[in-house]
Amino acid sequence: MDAETFLSHLREALPTLWNEVNDPPRRPRAYSVYIFAALARAAEAAGMDYRGHSYKRELLYDGVWLPRNGGTYRLPQVVIEHENGTTPEHFIYDMRKLMMSCAPLRVMIGYVPAGRRHTPAHRLATITEAAEQGHWTYPAGCADLALVGPYWIHNPRDYLVLHRLAGTQDFVERGWLGEWFASD
Repeated sequence: MDAETFLSHLREALPTLWNEVNDPPRRPRAYSVYIFAALARAAEAAGMDYRGHSYKRELLYDGVWLPRNGGTYRLPQVVIEHENGTTPEHFIYDMRKLMMSCAPLRVMIGYVPAGRRHTPAHRLATITEAAEQGHWTYPAGCADLALVGPYWIHNPRDYLVLHRLAGTQDFVERGWLGEWFASD
């Protein structure tokens, strides 16, 4: 699964505005349930099975997309972590978990606190700094996405897309999820 295909399916699984949602999430736990349901819809649209986080128990990762194979699963094509905490430490803790996987696409979804001092773009610096301090070397066959939104997103598609292509060592800012595929 490549990043653009994943983003296209996720974008379509998220409403354009909250007024399109009967009961918009108002608490972090409710938002987690909401985003996991959107990830499941996106996986279904991509022809994959979604296995995700449950509040009774957590899988190794918050979510994985598995190729449909008649009930027999191989390695996940997408591994996902979602973190409601807004500190850089919360974000990097889950990002490190992703670094242990070797799926073709690894996705981190996180947030920054509201306010001018904290913007989603600051997470790019957070990732770069953690990678330098931890001497991260990314596997050649894995691509990474970090989707970062302001805490209590005003628009369900307000995620800044940070992307690391497979075979490279640097994340780059790719714009906002809501603007992707706008001409489609």
